[in-house]
Amino acid sequence: MDQPTNGSRFHRHFIVAAVLFSALFFILLGFWPPEGTVRKGERATESLRRHHREGRERLAQIASLLEAIPEGSPATRTELAWIVIASLKEDLRAHDAWEEQVHYPAVDKEVRTVSDLYTAPLRQEHRIIDRWIGELEKMAGDPLFDPRAFCARGDRLLGLLEAHFEVEENVVLPILDRARTPARAPRDDAPGVIPH
Repeated sequence: MDQPTNGSRFHRHFIVAAVLFSALFFILLGFWPPEGTVRKGERATESLRRHHREGRERLAQIASLLEAIPEGSPATRTELAWIVIASLKEDLRAHDAWEEQVHYPAVDKEVRTVSDLYTAPLRQEHRIIDRWIGELEKMAGDPLFDPRAFCARGDRLLGLLEAHFEVEENVVLPILDRARTPARAPRDDAPGVIPH
């Protein structure tokens, strides 16, 4: 059996030292661990998901207001309708703008497609949501206010919002969870109560 020579032992030590030095160099420069590495149980989008839970609670409050509208007096019906509209506008519009400026571009960047394949439908839903809020405003301002029609449109809008949350949570947010660490996730401290 051949005994290792001093030269081959030196060579092995040199290789081990070079590997250790290289690993330390990559760690110090921030190349390791890779960007997409997420610790077990930690999701990059956890704070956005928390906001979705808060948003669902807010939608439940709006649903309760819608249920109360047909039961109230004519003055109360109109007042509650405007409270619903104000809540929807306050909660949604500022956050929709944030999503389109920050959140969706982050998803598009990670997917690296030619178009905004994953976020285009969500952007279109924002247009629909905004249009439906406008329709609710027209209905509430009509001198012949129809509370049942208003509530039916409001219920449909809440259903669209719930579906919107689900699409984001099951399609869009997992893209960021796979690609980014929590530190690199889009910031969730945007205006608005419902970051859907």
